[in-house]
Amino acid sequence: MRYPKIIDKLNGGIITIIQLVLTLHNPIVFVKEYVRINVIIFLIFYGGFMKTLEATCYFHQNRIYVKPAEGTYEMIYRAACGVYWDEEEKALYFLDDPTNYQLSLKHIVLAMKNEYYIDLIITNTFMQCDCNERYATEINSITLFEELKVFFERKAANGVFIDERPTKPYYIWDDGSGHIEYFADKWYRCKSCGCLWEFNYPDFPKLGWVKKYEDGNYTGTDICIYQRKDGTSTLSEI
Repeated sequence: MRYPKIIDKLNGGIITIIQLVLTLHNPIVFVKEYVRINVIIFLIFYGGFMKTLEATCYFHQNRIYVKPAEGTYEMIYRAACGVYWDEEEKALYFLDDPTNYQLSLKHIVLAMKNEYYIDLIITNTFMQCDCNERYATEINSITLFEELKVFFERKAANGVFIDERPTKPYYIWDDGSGHIEYFADKWYRCKSCGCLWEFNYPDFPKLGWVKKYEDGNYTGTDICIYQRKDGTSTLSEI
């Protein structure tokens, strides 16, 4: 019979799927006679058609992104894995839990396989964080300050945290004639979970602190507004 030769040629990549279909006079007999059809289907979709593509993952605007080396994938949502395409970033992201590195990566890789038959090869990885085991604290000694400083600097050097310049003040004071803003010394953002850490150095006797913002959004600003005699304030002027 002719089918064994067809199987060998298909496994060897000599013929295409269309050529195979056109060659078969009776596909039903082919399926009945050869149990290897399941293996062939697997090879067709996950061997013959599956393409490997390099991609990089990064954290941006409180979201884990995976950026393929080439192509655009606007229809990725059809894979029904909760994965979408960001046209501006030219990257994929997982909507349901966008800051969870492992979960995002798992869904994105699966979606690309299911929808585009592309096996993404991630060329960089995030080191796993332990942010969920750490908490905000007051810095009341030089020893504690030095330990925390080394901890954050090592995390940044190892690529776990991003050393950011604080963009929002922790304190605002305004008396109508003057305006003062105080910023923390450091912000560190975790690449893995997106948590934002505010690190303000002590200046004893003034204490320092480390504050934690799990969702990555800074909400720690205290505002002191001068109240005028007429009951109005300078709040709208800040």
